[in-house]
Amino acid sequence: MPLVCPSCGAYALGNPARTPGETSCSACGRTTPANIFPLCVVTGASGSGKTTVIPALRERLPEAIGAAGVPHKLDVGVPLAALPEFAAGVREVAAPARVILFGHLGDGNVHVNLLGLAPEDDSVDGAVLELVAALGGTISAEHGVGVAKAARLGLTRDPGELRAMRAIKDALDPAGLLNPGVVLAPR
Repeated sequence: MPLVCPSCGAYALGNPARTPGETSCSACGRTTPANIFPLCVVTGASGSGKTTVIPALRERLPEAIGAAGVPHKLDVGVPLAALPEFAAGVREVAAPARVILFGHLGDGNVHVNLLGLAPEDDSVDGAVLELVAALGGTISAEHGVGVAKAARLGLTRDPGELRAMRAIKDALDPAGLLNPGVVLAPR
């Protein structure tokens, strides 16, 4: 059974709901029967109605994705209300790649995994980051900007913010020796 919310169409894990046998969609919050989300199980005393996500399954997702191929990985954040649009948009801009999304959906942090793309082709990565920016999100969520996204930081940061970041970097590291090219593109 797919991990698709019947209310909003988002691919998501369920969250515990107040009513026994139900769960709430991480993307839209609507209450749904717990069996819609197969990664959720009922635990506790018989009939207690407690629902929880199996943490080991979540932790093994990257391993499973890696077994299917070498993914392009992006760590982004989008507003919660935009998650369904983001999920659909990624599939559109990433076609024909296989798209696997998971993450901390309660705060909009999404791990985007794209399979079937040439390792050196970052055009789809750029299209996904542009989608994130268009939806009011951030191109760097949990794992930061790093080197790979430094050139695209302007998608979600205005020129004044970038100048301030550069001024701080130059003041603390005038020779540019500390983490060159990380967060800010090299001069």
